[in-house]
Amino acid sequence: MKKITLKQLAELSGTSIGTVDRALHGRGRINSETRDKILRIADEYNYAPNIMASTLSRKKTYRIGIIMAEFPDEFCRHLKHGIEDAATFLQSYSFTYDFLITSSLAEDAQMAVINRLDTSLYDAFLVNAGSDSVAQWIRKMSDEGKIIATFNSNSRGSGQTFYVGEDPYKAGQLMGNYICNVIPDLRSLVILKGFQSNYSHIQRCLGVKSVVAENNPSARIYEYEYFDDENTAREITDSFIKKGEKIDAFFSSSGAGTAGIGKSLSSADFPLHSKIFGYDVTKATIELMKQNLCLGVIFQDPYQQSYNGMKMLIEHLVLNTKLERKNYYIRSRLLLKSNAEEYLYDQKEENNRYLI
Repeated sequence: MKKITLKQLAELSGTSIGTVDRALHGRGRINSETRDKILRIADEYNYAPNIMASTLSRKKTYRIGIIMAEFPDEFCRHLKHGIEDAATFLQSYSFTYDFLITSSLAEDAQMAVINRLDTSLYDAFLVNAGSDSVAQWIRKMSDEGKIIATFNSNSRGSGQTFYVGEDPYKAGQLMGNYICNVIPDLRSLVILKGFQSNYSHIQRCLGVKSVVAENNPSARIYEYEYFDDENTAREITDSFIKKGEKIDAFFSSSGAGTAGIGKSLSSADFPLHSKIFGYDVTKATIELMKQNLCLGVIFQDPYQQSYNGMKMLIEHLVLNTKLERKNYYIRSRLLLKSNAEEYLYDQKEENNRYLI
């Protein structure tokens, strides 16, 4: 069958060329029935755009804004390395990028940076998202035709072009099952949530809570927000020690909270039977594992999240590569004392360690 052009595809589907472009590349808002009709006709006629030719003909340099936090620095460093390595790998393509750094994933910190942005300067954004306010902004940008990819942390109902990161609820379930296996007669659990407004933090904690409640329905479960702050997590843990309340397990949704719990338990004046189950591989969490205070952490592979997020965004923006789905999940791993240290350094750091 003879190949058809973009114009012919638009005529066959009874739509404009712009609508066809949005359907083929997942840009902006489009009625689902219209999109399905266009994709069905494109498939029927084996429509395949000449990607490189169209890219070269535009002679355009695309600009990408990367919205991400700088803290916790040990974790965010891996995100930054993944982005930089992906950009280097695709450096022959016509794009530039700017880091638009927020102080943390807190809703007000992210919106303070977003509200100062001149979005007209950018063709696409890669966003370490989280809160409902950020989701509203993403929806607005999507309606304006911007390509918005989220990575590491998603925003509920944001309408982003695609997401690359963990499935936080399943990761929480994984940890919940491990907690119940290690402490089968669990009577009390403290869940520390980084940010109440952060979708990924919420889902991780819900995943843990759902499994614990199912396996140990009589267990007491306490929940606190610690604002992704190590000192706040320590103060919350200190309060339980001072009250003399016996807690079997503490779970934290991020590395900062894990470290804060550990500082509290390790400095207690009397032996405690409490155990920590945390998130992310840091020097602090590895030390807590060596002390047998922390029995496991979830590793979400931040380097791969950001590397794949950036690579896919560039290819979709510059080459119009087709997206197969909205969510691209990076598998989470449960790490123990025996193997956690192997995951302390990301690929960029490993390469630099062995340079002579």
